[in-house]
Amino acid sequence: MNALSQISETGGADCERRCILHVEGLFKEAGIPTSIIAPDSDSPVLYAKIRSYAPRLSPLLLYARAGGTASWGNEPAAEALAEGRVRSLSPDGLKAGAAVFSSVLLNLRESRTRMPYDIILLLACGEGDAGGVKLVTGKHPKLFKDIKYALGEIGGFPLLIGPKKLYPIMIAEKRQAWLRVTAGRQKHSGPMSGLAKAIIRLERKRLPVRVSEPVSLMAEALGGALGELDEIMMSLMQKPLLTLPMQKLMGKEGRFFAPLMRNSVSVNLLRGGNDINVKPETAYFDADMRLVPGLSVGEGVSDVRAVIGSAYEIDVLRGGVMGRNLDMAMFEGLANALVKRDPDAAPIPYVNAVPTDARYLEELGIQSYGYAPMNLPVNGDMTSKSKSAIKQAREDALDFGVACLTYFLISRDSDSALNSSGV
Repeated sequence: MNALSQISETGGADCERRCILHVEGLFKEAGIPTSIIAPDSDSPVLYAKIRSYAPRLSPLLLYARAGGTASWGNEPAAEALAEGRVRSLSPDGLKAGAAVFSSVLLNLRESRTRMPYDIILLLACGEGDAGGVKLVTGKHPKLFKDIKYALGEIGGFPLLIGPKKLYPIMIAEKRQAWLRVTAGRQKHSGPMSGLAKAIIRLERKRLPVRVSEPVSLMAEALGGALGELDEIMMSLMQKPLLTLPMQKLMGKEGRFFAPLMRNSVSVNLLRGGNDINVKPETAYFDADMRLVPGLSVGEGVSDVRAVIGSAYEIDVLRGGVMGRNLDMAMFEGLANALVKRDPDAAPIPYVNAVPTDARYLEELGIQSYGYAPMNLPVNGDMTSKSKSAIKQAREDALDFGVACLTYFLISRDSDSALNSSGV
């Protein structure tokens, strides 16, 4: 039962692979059908499914990274995983997702709970382009047939802002695009000088304000939770001419919203001539752009051109695929489950400033929510706690997450949301 206690504390691919194999063993023992996708690759994925008694609703996907190097408090991940059922906690919600989701499936099978829809679990090694979710969505899209909603990634843990205990639930994230900006010979200057001017302009001048629906929902919910004054400031912040002064006035909360209301560009690669004594005809830089949710790559390119001018060629090296429009049908049910377990909870929609594996599901038309509930201590420094205190807090947090998700799955809230997909 404690096989995972021998996993290297350095984590990495081997740690994640062994986590997956351990969960696979638990599922097979419980009678849950499983398979390992790409078992010989660097990013194997556990695929498990609890079938419904009469699949009249669309399936629900749960996905998470299996494990890794994270620790919680002063306890390494390997020890946290070694308590029977995949018990791993991490404030970023990734390893917590693996723990909560696996435990919920085992509990549903053990209790013989009959579900009106299929529940599918993906536990992946790695993340991003080298991760398992990217691999499965790219090579096995048929596995996601009829799926409209997914739970995973970041969300469901408490944040204390003022007197309020907020529980962010991720509903969207900034999307990634790669651009190449090329400068040719310009009047009175060569391409290297022109390229330098473009980089300086991007460093000194902000891209235009972009107010998106997900960010508006987040701002409105946060303002409503914190009080009338905050609600007014959140409303004024969404007016482009007032965005920057309001964010400065709001302090920490304003800085939190700053990257969510503009596209951002980071110049990371430069290329010019081939010989030290020959001026090049052209020079270019490659940049990583993060797009506000709901914006197209074309709109992002327009924002860049508005700053650097029209004397440059801008090519899109990578843009991704825009997914479905924001769908909030499941949010209320997820929020209700948190309040049911924690009456002080104030669930709010949350927009992540960096892309996660949710982007690959979005390309398949799947709305992803960040929801790995954990009532982690909002103020305590767990590194100073005893091992017994850490163990108890860990177990309480896992039990909270399992209870929240189980309540949502067996409530009519999930039925209603999944039925609204029209499947």
